[in-house]
Order: sequence, then structure tokens, then C-alpha cells
Amino acid sequence: MTKSFTVKCLIYCSIVFMGGLVGFFIDREFLHNKCDKSLQLVNEEIRCSKVYAIEKHEYIQVKQTILAYLEKEKEENKLTRFSVYFRDLDNGPIFGINEKDGFVPASLLKLPLMIAYYRSKDEGKDLMKDKLKFDWEVAPVGEQYNFKPKMQAETGVQYTVEELINYMIKYSDNASYLILLQHLRNSYPDSDYLLDTFKDVGIIDPGSVYEESINTKSYASLFRALYNASYLSKKSSEESLETLLGVDFKDGLNMGIPRNIKIAHKFGERGSLPDNQKELHDCGIVYFPQNPYLLCVMVEGADYTNMSAAIGHVSKLVYDEVYSRKI
Repeated sequence: MTKSFTVKCLIYCSIVFMGGLVGFFIDREFLHNKCDKSLQLVNEEIRCSKVYAIEKHEYIQVKQTILAYLEKEKEENKLTRFSVYFRDLDNGPIFGINEKDGFVPASLLKLPLMIAYYRSKDEGKDLMKDKLKFDWEVAPVGEQYNFKPKMQAETGVQYTVEELINYMIKYSDNASYLILLQHLRNSYPDSDYLLDTFKDVGIIDPGSVYEESINTKSYASLFRALYNASYLSKKSSEESLETLLGVDFKDGLNMGIPRNIKIAHKFGERGSLPDNQKELHDCGIVYFPQNPYLLCVMVEGADYTNMSAAIGHVSKLVYDEVYSRKI
């Protein structure tokens, strides 16, 4: 190997290396990390440039399409009321349809109860390994109208709080919910720990069964708090979302997204309302690749099949719109 050849190789390698280094700094400083110097106090992701996975502009057209579809369902007596709330979780737009209208939360209340237990753990009072059971001859679990839990706590059997949370969230088991609710009250006899949690996360106390009311916008804030780890610790937020990924409810939002897309969600149903009306709700985070979004849909009608189909169709309209924006 000649000396001149060796020198040429060294020069070539140096040029390639310097070119890559310059490209890295240009990419970092001017493409991915160019910041508006006039802004110092807002979120860095807002004041600094960022490469997005989807186009970021308002959802005006899809909102109108969803509203027209739901109004048509209402005209055909498949629905009597509806509410939708959407939020792009990667600094994107938000839209709502009747998002402040109140609905009966039903099993949606199981999510803030889980959050209360994780909050207690973060504060140093870990109740997760406590062992509980119920001995009611007839468990006052409340009627579960159409979507029965595939697994539920059994009378006389001992479970840890962690196991009961899994039954309560993944299978929407009412028995587990009532056991956990009572245990939380017993663990904090001098305060209403669950009510404090409701207030902390911005959800008004649902009150009695006759006064229960929640809306898509406020309930969606629970998922946003978990996603941003802004209320619980990072570890507790991650574990909570992992549990929500395992929810055994394949109707509703799931009907509108591909099977390979993860969704951390919670559903709720309520029957025996005036005029033979029922309610069905499904809210959660759809983990669209590199751009998760939050969708919450609550509907009222006379038939669960129609309501579930409506939620699924809204979910598909939103997913298709997000997919169409891929960059």
C-alpha cells in the first residue's frame, strides 16, 4: 500500500466524518431543536421545533362528519344524546361535540378509584399487598346490564388489592370495586380520600346515584394526567396505563381501530334510566404510532348494540383521519 493511497484514504474518511458531524449539528440545531428565543417559560416542546408524525391542523372536517353521523343516528332513534372529546396528545389540536354534557359515569368511576390507590402508594402508604375478601351471601354488586365481567371476585376468597384492581379495571367487576372502595375508606377513616382524588384531578364529586354526572372533557383529563405523569409518579402512571391496556372490552372504541393498535381505555354502561334509556361510554388513549391521541365518546339510547356501533364508527372516523395525516 503506497503512502499516497494511505493519505487519500485518511482525507476521504475525514471528509465523511466531518460531513456527518456537520449534518448532525445542523439537524439538531436547525431542524429538531430550533427554539424561539422570545419564549422562555412555556413547554419546550412548544417553543422549539419538532418533527411530527402527522400533520398538525384543526379537525374541522372530521368534526363536521362525526356530528352529521351522530345527528343522523339520533333522527333514526338509534341515539338520544351523544358527546365526543378528542385530543391529539402530541401538541396537536382538540375538538369536542357536546363535551360538557353530563352523563352517568357508572363503571367509569373505577378508574379514579385505581388512581386513588396508586396515589396512596406514591405518598408512602402502599396498600397494594393488603389482602381482602367479602362474605356477603348476596353480593351487593349492582346490576351489570349487557356487558358481563368474564372474571370477578368470588365470595369467601381472599385477594390482594392489586388483584382486585385488575378484576375491577380489566373486567369491570363491580364486586371488586365495592371491596376496594370500602377498604380505601377504612384505610383513611379521618378523610374522604377518594373525594380528594376527584378534586385533585378536576372531576366533581359524583354525589349520590341520583346525582352522578360526568362529561367527556373532564373524564378525558384522567387519561391525560396518566399519559403526562402529571398526577401520579412515572412508575405508577405507567402501571396504571398498563392495566388499562388489558381492558377486556372489544366493542366501542376498539371496533374502529386495527387490532395491532394498542388502546388504554375504560368503558361504562348504565341501564334503568327514565323512558327505558341506557348509556354506554368508552374513553381512552389510542396509541397511534408516534402520535397517540385521546378519544372519549358517551352516548345514550335504547339499545346497546346501536350505541356500541356508534362509538365504534366515531372511533373509525377519527382513526382514519389521523392516519390520513401521516407524514
